[in-house]
This record gives sequence, C-alpha cells and structure tokens, in this order.
Amino acid sequence: MRSLRNGFKMDAVLFTRRALLAAPFVAIDRAARRAAVHRGIRFLIDVARTRVHFDEYAPDLLFCFHSLSEATSDPELRRLCLDAGRERAAYWRGTHPAVPEKAGPVRISNLVYACLSVNALGFPDPAMKADLAHRAAQLSAVDFLGFDPSIEGPPADIPQRCRKCRKENVRGVRRCEQCGRKLDMTSRYDVFFEALLAAYFGERYGIRLGAPLADVTRWIASLRPYQWRGRKPDDDFYSIAYTITHILYVHNDYDLRALPRTEFQQEFDFLRTHFRRNMQMKDPETLGEFIDSLLVLGMPES
Repeated sequence: MRSLRNGFKMDAVLFTRRALLAAPFVAIDRAARRAAVHRGIRFLIDVARTRVHFDEYAPDLLFCFHSLSEATSDPELRRLCLDAGRERAAYWRGTHPAVPEKAGPVRISNLVYACLSVNALGFPDPAMKADLAHRAAQLSAVDFLGFDPSIEGPPADIPQRCRKCRKENVRGVRRCEQCGRKLDMTSRYDVFFEALLAAYFGERYGIRLGAPLADVTRWIASLRPYQWRGRKPDDDFYSIAYTITHILYVHNDYDLRALPRTEFQQEFDFLRTHFRRNMQMKDPETLGEFIDSLLVLGMPES
C-alpha cells in the first residue's frame, strides 16, 4: 500500500524501489523472479475482478495496483498494473457515484482510502472529495479513532465487540451493557494501528480523518519497548508486528525510500528477532512485511 526521488544503500550499491523490484533475489535468476512477480500480479487481478472480493477489498486492491505502477521499473508490469488499476478504478467510480447519506466514520475512511487511488489512476471526482471533506469535518477524532491523540496516547480501555451478542459498548465498560458478558479490551497497538492508517491516508488525500498524522505518530515512543515473550504467534504478536511495519510504511510512503536505522532501532530489533518465526509458521503475509521493513532499514538481501 503506497516518485521515487530517493534511493537507499545496500552493500555499497544504490537501490531505488524501482531497482529493487526489478532485481533478482540471491540464488534466484532474474527471469524466474520476474515470472513469479507477474504471476502474483495476475492472481491479484483475478481476485480484483471477482465481484465478492473486490466489494470487500477494493481500497487495498486499488492501492496495490496504483503503488506498484509507480514503483516498478518493468514496463510490462507497470502496464499490467495500470491497465488493471484503471479498469477497476473506473468500475469503482461507476458504482460509487456519491457518498451515502448515512455514511459514518468507518465508511468515510474507506471511501477516502479508495478515492486516493482512484483519483491517481485517472478518475477524480472533485464533488465527492468536497462532500467527504465536509462530512469528515463534522466528526471528531474520537469518532474516527476512538480517542483524541492531541491529548492522550492510544488507550487500553476500548472494548471489543461483545462475543456473545455482538453489541458495541462504550469506552471503559468492562461488561456488556446488553448481555452482561465480560468484554475483551482492544490492544493499545491495534488502536494505534488503526489511528495511524486513518491519519496517514487522510493526510495523503487531503482530508483530515480525526487528527493530523503528527498527532498520532508522536505517541510511537509510548509503545516502546516492544515486548512479546510467547512461543507461538498470537493476537498480541501480530498486533505488535503490524504496528511496527506500518510505522515504517507511513514514514517512507510504503517502501519508497530508506529509513535511518538509528531512529527505528527498537523496531529493527523486534523484526530481526522474530524474522525466522514467520517462516517456521509458514506465514508469507507477515514475512513479506518483515522483509519490506528490514530492507528499508538497511539489512542486505542476503
């Protein structure tokens, strides 16, 4: 999810993300890697053209095609991503002519995320953007993020939806007000993760979704050090891991430039410590994010 003016050093070779996407991994020849990348993108195109999947994951798929079309140095891959992205963007725009009358903060956030890529792929809608900006301005940081990062860090007292009756309870409630079941609290990392993405994509699109990005990122220090001592990855592990990778993503616009390891040493240490665990668990999604993040922090491909 994410002009390539900056490169980054790896083993005394200057890489940009364009070069990185086109370069072979160690022990994999260039043709095999290129074929694998193209296979992966064609698979995603098939997913995106399946209505039930696109309806659920449209913002992510649109951002994937848009960001890769900007990043790759492979002209055929760029054309593949652009063609698929533009076709899907046109379809999305045709099925979303206006902001729904009763759109709440979640729907508004999702529309902003999608519109960011749809606009970039050539289908802007100034009237929808103006309407989204107007609707967003009527809502507070708490509406969008669950807390106000201008006055506090990510809290630990936001209850998850009740597992028994599915009721959404207000902050601070420990037992469901409808059925009395004890509630699980949302991890501070999950609260921060959601706030980080809302603020980032809102800022990129030009609409504030609850708070400016700087108000959210100033609480990163409150999440450190990252401590997890389990043996098998659980919800706590993934909450920390995805928070870390997305802290890096929003600081370098999703892998477009290097980051100084000195500023993210604790993030690097967690990723390096638990890197092989993803392979042991056969977890390619998390492994991919770890690879992204370690490369931009200066770890060589080998």
